[in-house]
Amino acid sequence: MSTDLVFRGRVVELNDRPVDENGSCVFYWMQRSQRAVDNLALEYAVRLANDLGKPVLAYFGLYDAYPMASARAFRFMLEGLKETAEALEDRGIGFVMRREHPQDGLPKAAREFRACAAVVDEDYLRIGRSWRARAAKKLDVGFFQVDAETVVPARLSGKEEWGAYTLRPKIKKVLADYFVDASDSSVKHRWRSDVGECLDLRSTEPADLSSQLHVSEEVPPVEGIRGGITAANQKLQRFVQGKLSRYASERNQIGTSVTSELSPYFHFGQLSSLRTALVVSGADAPVDCIDAFLEQLIVRRELSTNFCLYNPDYDNINSAPQWARRTLDAHRHDKRPEIFTLEQLESCQTYDELWNASQLELVKYGRIHPYMRMVWAKSILQWSPTPEDALARCIYLNDKYALDGRDPNGYANIAWSILGKA
Repeated sequence: MSTDLVFRGRVVELNDRPVDENGSCVFYWMQRSQRAVDNLALEYAVRLANDLGKPVLAYFGLYDAYPMASARAFRFMLEGLKETAEALEDRGIGFVMRREHPQDGLPKAAREFRACAAVVDEDYLRIGRSWRARAAKKLDVGFFQVDAETVVPARLSGKEEWGAYTLRPKIKKVLADYFVDASDSSVKHRWRSDVGECLDLRSTEPADLSSQLHVSEEVPPVEGIRGGITAANQKLQRFVQGKLSRYASERNQIGTSVTSELSPYFHFGQLSSLRTALVVSGADAPVDCIDAFLEQLIVRRELSTNFCLYNPDYDNINSAPQWARRTLDAHRHDKRPEIFTLEQLESCQTYDELWNASQLELVKYGRIHPYMRMVWAKSILQWSPTPEDALARCIYLNDKYALDGRDPNGYANIAWSILGKA
């Protein structure tokens, strides 16, 4: 297997099973990185398969009992997966999607298709990590996890960082090693076998499949916002050509729209952050605007990843530093300007019209302006009985409605707004 520098610090062996060279294929469990190109986890599987003289089969377990599963999130995800399935076929990579829990379905399918080894993209959150750990125990072959969602591998830091000021120099020290265009390898042995009983996205519309799932219809799809790499690349080009040149001076102005709007595509792994960084770095735009965007995309976003990877309490108050805990406790019984119920917050029934507008934007369009998200969260702290309630409410509302909910970026932003993480 190639020891290309691009994989340094990205690969973790999740079990101690050997690679079976007599198997029929290399299995790639696609979960966090839902794309057929610019995907280092898939690239690792392709290179391993090429070395073994085998084809690659990508597997996706469609699990609709996921926390906060909604028609909004699943429609967006399935729109992306439809494009991904077609692109995988074009590359000569097989694709099988089954409606099952992936931690059980993956080992079963790996045995069914006689996998030589299995590769999976890394998930930084508790639930995804537990799925991988359980699957690792059930697999009979080597199982490799690849960090495909960061520019600089998350594990190079080795610990939870205090803030951007401690992570930034570590990233800058090695950024040149990873800030390279790692082209997708050609698949030497195309997948030519039948994949048996599965969900065929090529002949099924995402809306039709989504309607068959047991997901909440209370949160409907956002009309006019489509998932998938085509839509992601269109948004990226619109940002580079029409917004990037104003990004440094206007990104925190809520009355303008110079944000990239790419966060949902990163969340579902439909767009590579590395590819995005390379495109932006080569754009014809002021240097301060390029630098400001890369600071958010690489340093700030990867600080969120670091927070969730190394702090097991990323979604509760125990993640707060001691000074913040002391401050929150000291003001625990302060008189609040108003106490609103969760139902009142969810239905935009506060006295603050700007806050209500932000909450309505979240409910209807699955987003809040990044700068307003801090104000939104801090206001919920003022209007909640306790800091614990405030944190839980922010997470509930964000995970339920945001297209980029259930993401390290969201958990970190909320923690920084309420708990003093920086």
